Amino acid sequence: MGGKPRVEDVVARIESLARPEAVEGMARFGTAGRKVYGVPIPDLREMARGLKRDHELARDLWAVDSRETRILAGMIDDPKMVSPEQMDQWVMEFDSEAVQSKLRGSRCAARRRTEAETMASGYALAFASAAFIGLNTVANKVILSSGVSDMVAGAWTYLFATCLFIPLAARATTRGALGSLLKSADRRTTLLLAAWLLAGGAGGPMLYFLGLSRTSAIHGSLLNNLEAAFTALLAFGMFHEGIGPRGIAGSVIVLAGSAWLSWPAGAAAAGAGAGGATVLGDALISLGFFCWALECNLLRVIGPRLPVVTMLAAKTTTAMLVMGALALSQNGSLAIPRGVVPVTVASGLVFLALSILFGYSAIRRIGAGLTGLIITTSVIFGVLGSVVFLGESLHLSMLAPGAAIILGLAALATDPATGASLPPRTTPRDDTERSCS
Repeated sequence: MGGKPRVEDVVARIESLARPEAVEGMARFGTAGRKVYGVPIPDLREMARGLKRDHELARDLWAVDSRETRILAGMIDDPKMVSPEQMDQWVMEFDSEAVQSKLRGSRCAARRRTEAETMASGYALAFASAAFIGLNTVANKVILSSGVSDMVAGAWTYLFATCLFIPLAARATTRGALGSLLKSADRRTTLLLAAWLLAGGAGGPMLYFLGLSRTSAIHGSLLNNLEAAFTALLAFGMFHEGIGPRGIAGSVIVLAGSAWLSWPAGAAAAGAGAGGATVLGDALISLGFFCWALECNLLRVIGPRLPVVTMLAAKTTTAMLVMGALALSQNGSLAIPRGVVPVTVASGLVFLALSILFGYSAIRRIGAGLTGLIITTSVIFGVLGSVVFLGESLHLSMLAPGAAIILGLAALATDPATGASLPPRTTPRDDTERSCS
């Protein structure tokens, strides 16, 4: 067959190799109702070697619906182009043991490739989220260092983040979903939603910007990891979720490292060259992360009543309105210098908004624990950005508590008792998938 083989040519070759005397004996292998030529498997393997890998031809051969064409389709299909859904469909459509045996290998290869791609994209999203988290702290400090007040900076940052989430929420949320939520919301649900919005949309952002205006970007970056420790401890203490000794120890180490970093002697030693680091600023940032940790736990209790982007749009809108109102009451104006507008847009629309979206997407692919562990690298991006863009100094006194924070969070994220270190599985393993292990 010259050039690209056609399905008609392959079928003609199969017909030329047909053995009618073997057809009757093949009936017991699940070939009833399909065309059977009686071609032995070794002959089909020889044909497959001549045809080589060809995804399109394999799909065309499968459509012919004969024993030989379907076995051959499984032999020549390209595993790199086969989706698990295609393999599942093929397995369901053919009950011949010979065909299923061949397809099982292709199905396993397709599943392994898909899982590998999912893991790779999850890692990439988690690292991107970490980079944006670290750079967001630097960008916010740049804004604050330009003479913009804390509440004005926060209001504008969350305004630009809201500009991304509102259109996404409008596409993801139906009126029926909102109406159903409003109708089904009892007093407890209403109070939980209010508490969630107050903690994540008002308390967290407001305290974070108040604190960052009073400490260095390096300190703010190192304290980013407090949220994971607070989240785990609140889940264990208030919501009775599982956490093992390693998780408890890791959370305590993170909190101890943060206290060590902010201890008056250490903060004073670093203050002269680190942008005026103060205990008050670190304490306010820590309280902000406590609010965000409370928000995460309340969201678990409330459940997925609305799409994630809708909840995020509600949170960023609340933060924008609260800090905007406070800024107007304090300053009488929301004006910012033209020179910091690009940084403010980048802080809200890119760093803040995308760090959240990428973080949520990573959790769906590789699990909360592994995502949280990778996001600890935000410290690297934040510290490097603080040194490069703000001229802050990284003092030796910061290294030990910073390392303690990262190690503590690593222990927390890998605690098997929390169940957070394993990605969620949405479908059960079937017999074929178990055979891939």
